[in-house]
Amino acid sequence: MAATAVVLVGECAIFAANFHTERKAVALFQEVRSLRTGESTDAEVQGIVRRYGGEAGLQPTGFCQSPDNTHSVEIRSEGLNWLGEKAAWLRPFGNRLWSINVTMGHESRSGLLVSTWVDAYAWKAPQEVEAESNLVLGHPGDQSYSVSVGVQRDISSIRVEVFPTWATAEQTLHASDFDLSCLARFGGCHAPCELLPSAWLDYQAEAREKGWSLPPDEMNDARCKTP
Repeated sequence: MAATAVVLVGECAIFAANFHTERKAVALFQEVRSLRTGESTDAEVQGIVRRYGGEAGLQPTGFCQSPDNTHSVEIRSEGLNWLGEKAAWLRPFGNRLWSINVTMGHESRSGLLVSTWVDAYAWKAPQEVEAESNLVLGHPGDQSYSVSVGVQRDISSIRVEVFPTWATAEQTLHASDFDLSCLARFGGCHAPCELLPSAWLDYQAEAREKGWSLPPDEMNDARCKTP
């Protein structure tokens, strides 16, 4: 009995810490959402990085318009992730490992923000759940706003790319409209549509318009919003 009590107390402490970490991630997202691509200064970005313990002055990778320098912030639930990696049997409520990564790039000449890449990741056996949003200052090519969903290499994902100069204000808002509440919920996040609900609704509308098939698992999932 004593051992069981110790385990329960430990789990309660970990879940409480997880909730606090999720709140920190939400606060980070609110600040990142207030940034304006092509307008916000590097000083504003570095202020966010300092407040959330990120890293500044990294070499840029993976951007359509390559910035001169990038700054990144990662927030992850250390206790819950440790349980998931080392002692999964202690997770009776099934909460997933998770991490939030934000990378912001600026151009040295103008000193302005040119790209923001956001990734929310949750591990879910037998596959992972990922929501990715990329806001880039540059020429949009075919589309100024695009949403894609799918499963590849056991990663179930929703990905958004938006070019704020050409996209509507609503599209830019939807690209950064992350809902992280499932990270703190018992059971964790089950589907990427939970993490980017507005973009998921946009994808559904486009899929119906163009006759695309929609993922049946998510269409039948009560956690995923439908029009």
